[in-house]
Amino acid sequence: LTAPTENAVAQAQWASRRDSSINVPSDVTNAFEAQAWEEQLAGRWGAAIEAVRHWHELEPFSVRPPVMGSFVAVAHLGDGAAGEAFSRQGLIANKGNSLLHNNLAVACAIQGKLVEAQTELDIVKFRHGTSEEAVNLATRGLIAMRSGSIEEGARLYNQAIELAVTIKNPVLWCRASANFALECSRFDKTDLESYAASIMKVYDRMDDQAKALLNDVPVLLERARNIQSASDIVEKLGAFRDNLMAYPVG
Repeated sequence: LTAPTENAVAQAQWASRRDSSINVPSDVTNAFEAQAWEEQLAGRWGAAIEAVRHWHELEPFSVRPPVMGSFVAVAHLGDGAAGEAFSRQGLIANKGNSLLHNNLAVACAIQGKLVEAQTELDIVKFRHGTSEEAVNLATRGLIAMRSGSIEEGARLYNQAIELAVTIKNPVLWCRASANFALECSRFDKTDLESYAASIMKVYDRMDDQAKALLNDVPVLLERARNIQSASDIVEKLGAFRDNLMAYPVG
C-alpha cells in the first residue's frame, strides 16, 4: 500500500487475517476493533457503528475509530448526524486531522449545513496531484451541488474523477464517480443506469481485496436509485397542475 489512509490500512489488516499471503502488520488492539471491521466488510453497517462506538470508548485518543465511524455513517448509511458526531469526537483528541475534517465537511454538507461544511474543508491540507487533492475536489463538488451551484459542483467532481485517472487510482475513480452519480440523482436519474454500469464495470474487474476497500460504491449507487429526484417530483406534480389549470365551465 502506498501512502495508505487509516481506513485502507485497517481493511487490509482484516484481509490479511483471512489470507496469509497478504502480509500486513496487524495492530488490532481489542475485540471491538476486530468486530467493527468484520461487521463493516460483511455489510452490517448498523452493527459496525455500534462496535466502533465501543472501540472508541476503549481508545478515546485513537484516530482510527472516529475515522471509520464517520466514514461508515456517511458513505454506507447516509447518516450525516452520526458522521458529524464521530468526526467531532475524534477531533477533540486529533485536532487538525485532515481525514476527520473532510469527513466532517461531508457530514455537514449532506445535512444542509453548508457554511460549516466549507469551513471544515478549508482546514484540510493536501498535496497537489495526489489522491488527497482528488478527495478534496470531490468534497468541494458535493458542497457546491448542495449549495445549488450545479455546474460548478459537476466541474469539481469531474476534476476529481480525471485526477483519479491521471494518478491511476481506480478505487478513487469508482468512489468519486459513485458519489457524483448520487448527487446527480437528486436532480435527474435519466442516465443513472448507464453511468452505474460504467462504474460497476471497473469495480467488477478488481480483486476481492480491492472490492473490500470499495464496498461503499454499490451502496451509494443503490441509494441513488432509491432517491426521488427533482424531475420525478415535477412529473408527479404535472397531473395536479393540469387539473388546476382547467376550471369547469357551466
